[in-house]
Amino acid sequence: MVTKILFFKNTLGVLLTVLLSIQLAWAQADPQLQNHEELRGRAIQFLTTLPGVTHESKIKVTLPDSQLSLVNCESLEFFLPTGSSQHGNMRLGARCTAPQAWSLYLIASILQPVTHFITLRAMEKGQAVNLNDVTANSVYEQHPPNGLINDPQELAGRTLIRPLPAGASLRSNDLHTEPTLTRGQTVKIIATGKGFGITYEGKSLANAMAGEAVQVRTQSNHIISGIARTGGIVEIVGN
Repeated sequence: MVTKILFFKNTLGVLLTVLLSIQLAWAQADPQLQNHEELRGRAIQFLTTLPGVTHESKIKVTLPDSQLSLVNCESLEFFLPTGSSQHGNMRLGARCTAPQAWSLYLIASILQPVTHFITLRAMEKGQAVNLNDVTANSVYEQHPPNGLINDPQELAGRTLIRPLPAGASLRSNDLHTEPTLTRGQTVKIIATGKGFGITYEGKSLANAMAGEAVQVRTQSNHIISGIARTGGIVEIVGN
């Protein structure tokens, strides 16, 4: 007898679920009710117009209740609450003004791809990192780690300050940067200007990274300023 009762309860539960699904499908097919997929589609279209959103952005919109029944809207507008963020997770307002007024908040998110340089193999402390050691992956995440290396130029001349396993995302605090020029180093000074270009030698008076200003002492004991370049070069550009 108990088995029959349990069978009846389980069967009744299945029937109720099926009936509810059919009722929801009928409601969505009813032309007098707002179609959920159309509402989501129009919401996504609105979000694509926000500043900073590109074809690479990942947009997601969901309704607060999948069984929501709304009168089909002929005049629909979307809005962001005051002070709302325009990236990551957010609430998106939908407002209907005709033929029947209604409003609700949709759950939305906009994520931008973040480039991670991932190590292809385990690497040792002090090892120089180059493009053969890493692969670039685009990851969609709301809160990317701080200090990610996302430009291959940032790897030039840098070594690991700690060992890293394969599959690790490189961050700036994983890398030690060697200066492009070191104090006392003999450098080649290249001075260019309108209609002239000369090259001579000098000594760097400080450590400097590529692109930084540095002072050098010439062989004639003059101190001049230029821009540090790779290859032991200091560039001076005149008028």
